[in-house]
Amino acid sequence: MTQISLDQELPPLGRSQILLCAACMGLLVSNMYLFQPLTPFIALEMGWTISQANILIPACQFGVALGLLLIVPLGDRIASRYLVLAMMSLIVVSLLCIAIWTDWISLVIASFILGIGLCGGQIMSPFITSLSHPEQRGRTFGTLIAGGMVAVTLSRPLASFFASLGNWQIVFFVSAFCMTIATIVCMKILPLVHPNPSERYAEFVKNQISLWFSVPLLRHRAICQGLLFAALSAFWSITPVLLVSNQIGLSQNQLGLFTLIAISAAIAAPLAGWLKDHGLFKKGLWGALVLALLASFLALIGLMQSPIWIIGCLLLAAACLDFAVTLHLVLSQQAVFEFLPTSRSRLNSLFMGVFFMGGALGSWGCMALFSNYGLTLAYGLILLLCLSALILHRYWSEPVDLVRQS
Repeated sequence: MTQISLDQELPPLGRSQILLCAACMGLLVSNMYLFQPLTPFIALEMGWTISQANILIPACQFGVALGLLLIVPLGDRIASRYLVLAMMSLIVVSLLCIAIWTDWISLVIASFILGIGLCGGQIMSPFITSLSHPEQRGRTFGTLIAGGMVAVTLSRPLASFFASLGNWQIVFFVSAFCMTIATIVCMKILPLVHPNPSERYAEFVKNQISLWFSVPLLRHRAICQGLLFAALSAFWSITPVLLVSNQIGLSQNQLGLFTLIAISAAIAAPLAGWLKDHGLFKKGLWGALVLALLASFLALIGLMQSPIWIIGCLLLAAACLDFAVTLHLVLSQQAVFEFLPTSRSRLNSLFMGVFFMGGALGSWGCMALFSNYGLTLAYGLILLLCLSALILHRYWSEPVDLVRQS
C-alpha cells in the first residue's frame, strides 16, 4: 500500500493496474443485476409469490440511492481507499447473507445493504480516474465504464448459468468469492490519500441538496433519466417472469441467452461521445427518448402475438430500450458534469440517486400492477414512463446551458 500526503503528487497507475481496477469495478457493478433473471426461480424455490421475490430488486436499488446521497459525500472527508474497501467488504458480507438466509424479511434487508455497498462504484470511478496520467483520464474513465457495461451484460446470463448448476444461492456464493478477490486486488493497488475537508459532513450534505434546487439542468436531466431507468428496471423485472411462464416456457439457460441482448447498451456509450463531439447532443437526447418510447410500444404490442412473436418483439424491445437508456444516460451525465465541474461529485450523487430511485419505483410499480391486474397493465406502465420522459423533455423549459450545447 502506498501512502500519499496532501502535498505530494499522486503516482499515476499503470495500464495493467487500471485494467485490473476496471475488472474489479465491473464485478462490483454486476451485483446489482443478479436478481433480475433469478426472481422467478427464487419465488419457486422459496415458496414465495413473484411479487415477494421481485421486492429484492427495488430493495437493492433503494439501498444504492441512499448510499449515493449519504455515503458518497464521505469521499471528501475519508480516504477513498478506506471507503472503497469498506463498501466492497459490505458487498461480500451481504452476498453471503443472501446466499445463506432463508426468510423473506432477512433477504430484503440483505438486498438493501447490498445496494448501499454498491454505491462504492461511484467512489471508485472518480478516484481511479484521478490516479491516471492527466492526459489519459478520459481514456481511463472510458475503460472503467466499458468494464462496468461488459459486466452488466454478462451478469444476467452468468447468473442464469450458475443457478442452473444447482440452485440460485450458488450465484451469490460465486459472486461473494469473486468480490473477495476483487477486494484483495484493490487493497494492493489503491494508494492511501488523506483528503483535507473544508466543511463538516452535515454542511456538505446540505450544500449537496441545495444544488438540486439551484441547478435546473440537474433536475431536468435527472428526472428524465429516472423515468427512463424506471421503465428499463420495470422491463427487466417483468420480462423474465413472462419468458419462463407456461405461456413461453424458456429454461433458465435460455433466459440467460435472451438477456445477452443487453450488449446493445455497450454500443450506446461511445456513440454518445461521438454525438456530443459533433454538436448533436440535443438530437441524441431526442433520439434516445423516441427510441425508448418505440421499444416500450413494441413490447406491449408483442403481448398480443404468438409465443415466437412475443420472444422476437421482446428481444428487439430489450435491445432498443437498453441502447436508448444508456445513450440518454451518458449524454445527460456529460451535460451535468460540464455545467459545474467543481461540484461534479455532488452533482453525480444527486443525478445517480434519482436514477436508482426511479429504477426502484419502476420495478416495484410494475410488479404491483402485474400481481393485481396482469401483464398488459405492467407493460403499459413501461410505455407510460417512456412517454412521460419524452413529454417532460419536450415541455419543460429548456435550461439556457442545455440549449447552448445543442
